[in-house]
Amino acid sequence: LHLYVYDYDYVLVVVEDVKRKLESMHPDLPVGRNGRDDEELLLWFLKDRKYDVDAAVGKLVKALVSHTHKHTYMYSQYLPSMYV
Repeated sequence: LHLYVYDYDYVLVVVEDVKRKLESMHPDLPVGRNGRDDEELLLWFLKDRKYDVDAAVGKLVKALVSHTHKHTYMYSQYLPSMYV
């Protein structure tokens, strides 16, 4: 099954759905560029999951949590504690 989305209004609606779900379910995730409110990132994950909102949210949460933990680990390993 190939899903082609040509309706820009539909794309805006599903991006907002993902954004709302992430904000309500995972308010602790980072925001900003490459965060839970980055519309380009959300759209990329939606396309990757064939515009399935729940699948995109699940994949995004895993990616953002992994990314956040990786940076936290790097900071704690390589910077003196006064800078963390």
